[in-house]
Amino acid sequence: MVLAASNAGKTTLLKTLKDVFIISRDGKKYPFPQPHYNVPDFKDVDELIDGIVEKINMYEEKFGELPKIIAIDTISKILLDIEAGILEKVADFPYGKIGAEVSKFVHFIERDLVENFDVIVLSHAMYDEKLKRYVAVNPGGSYKNRGGFLSEVNEAIFIEALGEKRTVYFRNVKRCSRTLCDDFPEKMLLEDFTLQSHIEKLRELNTDTEEWEFN
Repeated sequence: MVLAASNAGKTTLLKTLKDVFIISRDGKKYPFPQPHYNVPDFKDVDELIDGIVEKINMYEEKFGELPKIIAIDTISKILLDIEAGILEKVADFPYGKIGAEVSKFVHFIERDLVENFDVIVLSHAMYDEKLKRYVAVNPGGSYKNRGGFLSEVNEAIFIEALGEKRTVYFRNVKRCSRTLCDDFPEKMLLEDFTLQSHIEKLRELNTDTEEWEFN
């Protein structure tokens, strides 16, 4: 997971990725020459999922193989759009429906995407003056109360922008970042970081743990 405030450089990080298919829903068209799907407005989560699956199949038809990486830019915008769509249609107790639809999309990511691809999700973050730390942007209701998508991942980096300086944080509770890799530093300059190299390191970690898995 990649988190940052607006205009900190989340989308730009995706430029280094190889064998990637990008699902873009961020209020603007995806700007770089990589395989991508600009997600149009959708009436419900089923339509959203069907569109994503169709475009992944089109990628396979064009390139003769599936992508290795799926990147979602941004999960926060998609979940807020799900919330907004339901609030327009449901007047009484809408957050039960919102929770169900959000869970359906999250389960699609965890069940269908994560099982077949390396998945990167980008999310907006904002500074919470009350908590004195950054928090991921999430729809309201029970999903937000459970911690949102950040609670679903073991690896999350945060990009901090101070003037022209960009810093990547790997573990810092005030900047909603976490990692299970002891080799990663607390932080590094963004100019010394590529998302492709980061993913390759995480792949090595996953390979090391698979031999200990009992299923």
